[in-house]
Order: sequence, then C-alpha cells, then structure tokens
Amino acid sequence: MYYTKRGSFFVCRKGVFMKQRPIVALAVLWAAGYAVARCLPDGLLGTASSLIMAALAAAAWLVRLPYRRWISMLLILAASAGWYQGADTRNVSAFGALVPDPFPGSGMEVEVRGTLASTVRVDGDRASFVLRTEEASSAVGRGGNLHERVQVSVRLLREEEQQTAAAWKRGDRLALHGTLREPGAARNFGGFDYRSHLRQQHIHWLLTLKGTEGVQVSSVPFQWSPVQLLRWNDALRDFLKNRINELFRPEYTGLMKAMLIGWKEEIDLEQYGQFSDLGLTHIMAISGLHVGVFIGSLLWVLKRLGWSRELYLLTGILFLPLYMLLTGAAPQRSGRELWAW
Repeated sequence: MYYTKRGSFFVCRKGVFMKQRPIVALAVLWAAGYAVARCLPDGLLGTASSLIMAALAAAAWLVRLPYRRWISMLLILAASAGWYQGADTRNVSAFGALVPDPFPGSGMEVEVRGTLASTVRVDGDRASFVLRTEEASSAVGRGGNLHERVQVSVRLLREEEQQTAAAWKRGDRLALHGTLREPGAARNFGGFDYRSHLRQQHIHWLLTLKGTEGVQVSSVPFQWSPVQLLRWNDALRDFLKNRINELFRPEYTGLMKAMLIGWKEEIDLEQYGQFSDLGLTHIMAISGLHVGVFIGSLLWVLKRLGWSRELYLLTGILFLPLYMLLTGAAPQRSGRELWAW
C-alpha cells in the first residue's frame, strides 16, 4: 500500500511514493516548480541554476546523503523553476532593432517576408494566421534571419477575397506590407490579457493590413519537412470537413465537426448556449472516449486480420500521434491522447 486513509483523505506513506513512483513524483514536482517560478521575481533563476540544481539532486542520491529524498525533491522543484524562468527570459522579440523606443501607439508601417506557420481562419471579413518572419524592414531599420512569429490579421474588402485567403496553405511563402502593432494588454483587473496570451505562444506583435492585394503568395517546391507533413494533415482535415458537410444537415455540421475532428470554429452560438445551459459542453470536445473508440476500433480490425498481440498494440501506439494531429493537437486533446499513449 502506497497510502493510508485518514478520514476522507488518502495520505501517501512517507517516502514510499517517491521511491516506488519516481516518474509520477518527478512530474508533480516539475509542474509545481513552474507554479513557483510564476511567483518569484523575474530573472531570479535561470537555465544555469536549473542545471546546477539538477546535478546536485543527482549527487544527493549518489552519495546517499541523509534525508536525500526531501533534499532532492526541493532541488528538483528549484531546477524546474529555474528552467521555466530561463525559457521565459529568452522569450523576447527579435524586432528590437526595427522598432522605435517608445513604440508608437498607432503602430508603424513594415514590410515582412516569411512562411505561413498555421492554418488560415476566415471569419466574415477577417482572415487571421501566424506568420514566421524571416526578413523585415521599417523606417527604423532592416533585419534578416529573424524567425519571429507574428499574428497577422487581414481585413477582407470584397466577398471574393474570402476564397483567396482560404486558398493560402501552411508553408506558403508570403510577402506582406501592413501596420505593426503591440497586442492589447488587460484593461481591467482579472480581464483577459491578449498580450500575455500571445507571449506564451512566443508571439509579440500584431500585423494588420487591408485587402489581399497587400499579400504576395508564392508556393514552395515539395520537400520532406515537418511543415509538409502538417500541410498534408491540414488537407486531410479539410477533406473530412467537406465530407461532414455532405453527410449532415447544415444545422448539425458545426456540432459534428467539433465532436469528430475537434473543429469548433463553426459551432452555432445558439446551439452552444443550449449545451452550456445543460452543462454538456464537454461533449463538443475530443475526450478520452473518442481516443478509446478510435484505438478500440483499430485494435479490433487488426486482431481480425490475425496480427499478433505485440504487433497490433505497437501499431495502436504509433497511430495515437497521428490521431492527435488529425484532431487539431490542442493541449487538452493532446493530454488525453498522450495519457492513452
């Protein structure tokens, strides 16, 4: 027994959990270290201190110090906090030499070249996507080899521009001329902080422009790369969305896309409100049940084909990352699929 019951609580026996479940204990301590890092002053720790703490934790076990479990737990906690703060310190914009200080609130005109790094979402008169910039120029200066992620928003001026924007694919080379702006911060206490939200995705700037005339698109030649694999995955998801449109009535297509492939952009707001009133919004998300049905069906087919137990289980493990990509690879979906993996 790894725990004892005290009233309504289960308490781990001293030292047993750390000894018998080291991977779980390490994961808990690492996550707790991230939380501690958010409470510490910025720059207090770093990657170097993280490596030192990890080395000391390993040394504590090698020399068999007394109370080494508690010492190593504290050192792992500190190593995690240092690793988080080190990564956060490196999360800075590469546009420093291209923008004035202070940055004007109205933004500034820039020209950028780069690669489309996400799918293009067309919503009414807006098209948005993430661009990985390689070159940029402004009135202040010019820079190359930037590798800066920028959130782009294109205001569509005509209806036919929706189809033009929807035809842009991940991996396309783009040249844009628009206005560079800083993301808005939270105006009210506890409100949504868009700037912090984008910063956690290593995005520090917004680029806005009007009309697709300001976007020059050029396709890249075929080459084996992670971007090409993601491009194929986007094409497969588009194919599945079109098939769902053909199989279901229009009032149900948004719901079925959310339930089957994790595409929530087309859910009817009134329909979503009805599910929310009933507390059933979790149905419109990829859950562990979806993963179980997918893997269970795959294993059943492979067993019927006469595959050995080891082979069909290994195949199921290999197919889980593919299913994760097919359903959008959102954090909450990836967590369930990695848990099954």
